[in-house]
Amino acid sequence: MTGLVVGIVVTVAAVAFLAFAVVMGSRTVWERDAEVGQCIDIDFLDDPIKASCAEPHAGEVIWVGRFDSALADRFDDVSRAEFCAGLPGLEATYRSAIESGDYFVRVESDSLDESEPKRGDDFFCHLERRDGKKLVGRIGDDLGTEGA
Repeated sequence: MTGLVVGIVVTVAAVAFLAFAVVMGSRTVWERDAEVGQCIDIDFLDDPIKASCAEPHAGEVIWVGRFDSALADRFDDVSRAEFCAGLPGLEATYRSAIESGDYFVRVESDSLDESEPKRGDDFFCHLERRDGKKLVGRIGDDLGTEGA
């Protein structure tokens, strides 16, 4: 009898965990799938998740790409803000947002060690307000912030 109860509890826990993993995986913004201008929130694991730009959200993806040797070397030598601000093709609006100091710059990478990316690793840069307020709309839309 005890074996049956333990088996049922383990099965229910496994199904619940699987459902949780599927839901979390479907909401996560993966490096290879991120898009410039995509609005994001941050989940309890400190991972970026999909968000609507029309609703209050934590930040916005500003650049998406793949590390080459030069970018991987540069990543170690400068701050995240300098790294992202210096990426080729970065929109002027995003560069201005970085330079304003109003945003915290984060880099998400699929490398095994995010502090030491390698050539071929996918990554994206995103901005979050430094004051912790949520964004409404996209950066540069002048729609303001929640609670501003």
